[in-house]
Amino acid sequence: MVNEADMGSSMIIIYDSDYNKQVQDFISSNNFKLVQHDINILQHDIKSTINCKVIFPRQDKWKYTSLNPATPTLKGLIKIHKAESPIRPLVN
Repeated sequence: MVNEADMGSSMIIIYDSDYNKQVQDFISSNNFKLVQHDINILQHDIKSTINCKVIFPRQDKWKYTSLNPATPTLKGLIKIHKAESPIRPLVN
């Protein structure tokens, strides 16, 4: 796998298994929780909630919903300037 480094404009070549292990170690050491929600169900709930014409004018409803919803992804940049090369998480 070819990945960006955390600092500078350098690239890193790393095995997929090593990269995945570093990301899993980061997730487990920071006590993240996996949420089992479907983004489409949540989007449907939001749309049905704002269908009230009294609170939200019809022309403004699009401002409160995402037109193309997607779950965020985690990408880890490897800190090559630190010992043991931890990752810096990026979530879009």
